[in-house]
Amino acid sequence: MAAFANYAENFLIDGIFRGGAVNASGTVNSTAVVKGVWAATTAYNVGDIVAPPATFTAGGGKFLQCTTAGTSGSTTTLACPAIGSTLTDGTVVWTAVSGMPSPLNLYYALFTINKGLRSNLTAYVTGDVMSLTANGGSGGDTKQHLYRCTTSGTTAASQAGYLGVPGEVITDGSAVFTEMSPVLQAGTGFPAGFAEVSGGSYARVPLAPSLANYAGTQSAGSITPSTGTNATTSNNSPVTFPAPTGNWATGTSQVGAVAIMTLLTGGQFIAAAPLTTPKTVNNGDAAPSYATGTLIFQLDN
Repeated sequence: MAAFANYAENFLIDGIFRGGAVNASGTVNSTAVVKGVWAATTAYNVGDIVAPPATFTAGGGKFLQCTTAGTSGSTTTLACPAIGSTLTDGTVVWTAVSGMPSPLNLYYALFTINKGLRSNLTAYVTGDVMSLTANGGSGGDTKQHLYRCTTSGTTAASQAGYLGVPGEVITDGSAVFTEMSPVLQAGTGFPAGFAEVSGGSYARVPLAPSLANYAGTQSAGSITPSTGTNATTSNNSPVTFPAPTGNWATGTSQVGAVAIMTLLTGGQFIAAAPLTTPKTVNNGDAAPSYATGTLIFQLDN
């Protein structure tokens, strides 16, 4: 399996989480994605990507990537070519490329799991969802994972065998469980025991993609374009849900996962992860909140 280059990682992090090439007001946002708006009589290097200025024609939905280094000309009324075609501008040769649009917003959502943490000698039925810290092993890890019950039965007297491999199938006592990463990545086909919180004043919380709201890959809290090597970003602003006016998760059901969605309701999954510790959230509890820097996202590589 090939590894992403740091350039590609920074491009993706800044494109998805940090506003893409151009922000909602049409201003250049992340220079890890685009170097800026085209400028006359300016030196450009191979690989530089610029946004066409308003004086260029046929620029809608296009960016210009430098494929021959040089200095741009003084003419400010050039016509952008078709995607994949070239434009000679002074001594620079540009190739028109499609842009990387950023989501208009990112919304945080909470999901319940109906069985909370894995329990010993406990009956589970098909569709139940539980959370556990994996034992690790070949191809796995020791992080928190969600597993759905795919064959009803009773768990063993102790946890064993959960490697933390995405999609792995584990026999635990007489029950069988399947790791949920592929289901979360698909964003569909959720089992009965996994559902978004509803009622009790619950609502998704927006945190717009921007350089200010998400850290660059070089360090937590940074607000400049990504230049790091770890493909990691985190929230530069707190994410606080409404205070519950009804029970969000009670009994064996607990809030067990956080997800990022593209819309206030419905929309597409961007990312999802289990909570380190599932939580019971009742009427009158304090508003659930993620402090700055506690929502950490890393591209698999």
